[in-house]
This record gives sequence, C-alpha cells and structure tokens, in this order.
Amino acid sequence: MVYDRSSEAKATEDSQLDTTRGSTAKLKRFEEILVKGKSGSSRHNEPLQAVVENKLHESALSEENSSILERNRALLQYIATLANSNDNQDQFNYEFVQSLLKGGAEINTADQYGQSIFHEVSRSWNVDVAKFLLKHGCDINKQDSFGRTPLHVSAAVNQSQMTEFLLQNKANIDARTFGDEQAAIHYAAKNGAAQSLKVLLGYHADIDTLDANKKTPLQLAAEWTRQETTKILIEEGAASCSPDSSGYTPLCVLIDRMPNLALDALNQLHKRDVISMKDYYHLQHLETSKRNHETKSTRTALETAVATRKFEVVTHPVMQRLISNKWIQYGRLSTIFDLLFHAVFGIMWTTVCIGTPKSGRALYIPLEDHVWRVVLGLIIILLTVYDIGNHAYGK
Repeated sequence: MVYDRSSEAKATEDSQLDTTRGSTAKLKRFEEILVKGKSGSSRHNEPLQAVVENKLHESALSEENSSILERNRALLQYIATLANSNDNQDQFNYEFVQSLLKGGAEINTADQYGQSIFHEVSRSWNVDVAKFLLKHGCDINKQDSFGRTPLHVSAAVNQSQMTEFLLQNKANIDARTFGDEQAAIHYAAKNGAAQSLKVLLGYHADIDTLDANKKTPLQLAAEWTRQETTKILIEEGAASCSPDSSGYTPLCVLIDRMPNLALDALNQLHKRDVISMKDYYHLQHLETSKRNHETKSTRTALETAVATRKFEVVTHPVMQRLISNKWIQYGRLSTIFDLLFHAVFGIMWTTVCIGTPKSGRALYIPLEDHVWRVVLGLIIILLTVYDIGNHAYGK
C-alpha cells in the first residue's frame, strides 16, 4: 500500500503530534499479577466495555467497494490491536492511519459494538491523537450500540485532559446511553473518576440529572461505593434526598454503605441564620423516600439508620431534631394513651380479681345482681384481644 503525501506542510504538522498514550497510571506489581490472573482478559479496565474489537459493524459491511471495505477493515484491525495491547509504550502511527484515510477508509468505521476509533482514543490516548481525528472528520458525538459517546468513555476512565478537550470541541455533555439513559457525569460518578467529574462540573454538567431509573450521579456513586466522587458531589451541593423510581434516596444508600459521608449529606438539611442565630431544619426531605405509606415498600432515612444500626447517623443533630418532632407530634400522645390504657386495664383486672366470690356459682347467680361483673368481664376480654393484636401487628 503506497502512502500518498500530498502536502509537505500538512505532513510536518502531523509529525509534530504526540504519538503516545494519555497519562495512564502505571500498574503496581501486585496489580499486574491480578490482571494476568484474571481469566480471559489482560486489560485492567475491560469491565468498562469500551475496547474496540476487531470485527466490523454490520453497517460497515454493507460497503460495496471492496477496496474501501478492506481499508476500513485494516483501520479497525490496527485500532483493535492497539486497544488489546494496552501498553504505555504503544505509539500511534499517524502516517499509516492517514494513508488508509486517503485510500478511502471511513474515519468513523465502527466495530461490532458500534465503537469507533474515537472511542478507543478517548479511552487511553493523548489529546493530540484526538485532534488528528477531528481534523479528519471523526464524529466527536458518535454513539456505540449502547449509546456511549467518546465523552462517556473518557469520563469513565478518568481521562480528565481528554474529557476537557472533548467538551471544548462541542462534545454533547448531556448525551445519553440507550436504556439506562445515563450521561457522562453518571459514568464519571459511578466509576470513581474524580478528575473527570470535576471537569464535567466545571463545564456546568447537571449535578442532579436523572437517568431512566431517576437515579442521580450521587446515588450511583454511593451504590458503587465511590468515596472520592461521592464526597465531591456532596461538597458541590448534589441533592441527597431525591427519590429514585423505587423510592430510595441517595441519603438512604449513603447511610447503608458510607455512613461517614451520610453525615456530610445530612448537613445539607441544617442551616443557621448568622443574623438571628436561629437553626433551620428541612426535615420534610427526610420523609420523601417512603414510596407507599401503607405497604412501606421502602425505608426512610431514619428507618434505614435504625435498621442498619448506624448510630452515628441517628445521633446527628438533624436526625435528633426529626426524632424530637416525631415524639411531639405522634410519640407523646401515643405514649399517654398507652399509659392510660394499661392503667385502666390493670384497675379493671384488679377489680375483677378482688370481687371474685369464693363460690363459682355465686359469680353470676343471681344474674341481676352480677350484671356489672359480666359486663366488666366482656370489656376485659375485648381489651385483652386489642392488646394482643396491637403487639402482634405493631399497630
């Protein structure tokens, strides 16, 4: 295959581009051993499913020109080889790729999962390679079969420089995946990509954007136990009491999995007026997680803290104020009622016991003289049934 150099100036410009991968942290020795020991894989980030495969997408196979088809196949094979190598010493061959493009290869050629060359470059290569692709017409917002764009990929693997470059070149910050409808900020949050998350927030990504299940980036970060991104989102003011489609809130997940950060999230609900020195508690948000008050299909934040024995959360000032309010509105009256009920119950049982005659026949004969004892006995039976039911069903 002959490489046709049409412009010396253009060639000189391309030769000045960096050919190396992006700043990827070198794996420690024990990490390399773990990766090699993983069956069927030699890539430490394979679960991200963003590695280009050596098989053309069905749309690319429809190309009638066999020469162009072969060049597309060669382009994809070259990128797939680099992707599978995943070696920091790899070099991107600009001249080889440009020769394929000049021969008619499609820069947006996709593999069987719809991933283009840009998906691979955004995963582990430097910004110069991305510049080269854009200059040759590569689609910066191309979605693969799962709906992921190059921005999703760079955000997920914490390629912050690449993420910023894509955003500077009009990458769609709110592009959504298919099915889950997650944006790049969801991917950064749940994959613990702290630097990419900061970049996305700096470019005004919606911090409380919802996916198909109405989950925010904060809830996904909490579910995946990503301490760093969770902390960043809380510090930036992400709402912790927004319920998802099942009724759970990020705060409930934080209480269950990261109680230390749940304490920080609870601080969102406590404000102090510096002028009047009054404390304000937004307690109504703590009760939004109950999806159905009759079936109790989900727990509130307080119920979650008690059920999971997170006592440090229960003793937080916001929770203590909620408990105090519940006591005043419901607990105090209920306790007074229970005290009166058991006092009357005890007095009635005592009266029956003291008034019981020595002879069993004298208990109800003559009946007209012992109606009170019969009525009292019936009332005691009803109260006993009520008390047993109250303890059995918790009502």
